[in-house]
Amino acid sequence: MAESDAFQSLAEFGIALAGFTSIVIVFGQRDGEFHPADRFRVFTALVLSLGAAFLALIPVGLDLVGVPSAAVWRASSLVLVAYLSWYSVIAEIRPAAARIVLSSRLRNLFRTLRLAAIVSGILNASGAFFSPQAGVYFFAVLCPLAIGAIVFVRVVFIRPAV
Repeated sequence: MAESDAFQSLAEFGIALAGFTSIVIVFGQRDGEFHPADRFRVFTALVLSLGAAFLALIPVGLDLVGVPSAAVWRASSLVLVAYLSWYSVIAEIRPAAARIVLSSRLRNLFRTLRLAAIVSGILNASGAFFSPQAGVYFFAVLCPLAIGAIVFVRVVFIRPAV
């Protein structure tokens, strides 16, 4: 698969982001307890960065075992849709912590990115308007990774009011 380098780079970025988030957790912990807003942001950064790393490696693994190209993108897209749907439910039922650290604009941006990734995953899996392809899946995986990166930057530079 010619696209494997691009997906491995996404996976590496996701793992690096999770690692840096973990370092921030270790050095940023005060008095043995995290602010609820910090718990929400760390959870979000870790879940999305590790999830994106896993999602980026799915097509590489499927290709290595000989799955045909169209089936690789269909199966990978279905896993992406299931994962982001699960995460979207989690993100929406934890609104109190999100309101503390995210403006309504940022929450709406994150919802829009998740929705765009889910819709593109559904379209890629179904093959309704175009044949399943790597580029659509790549940008769909990039959406949660972008959210994780934004949340990580906010963990480091924007502290919640105590």
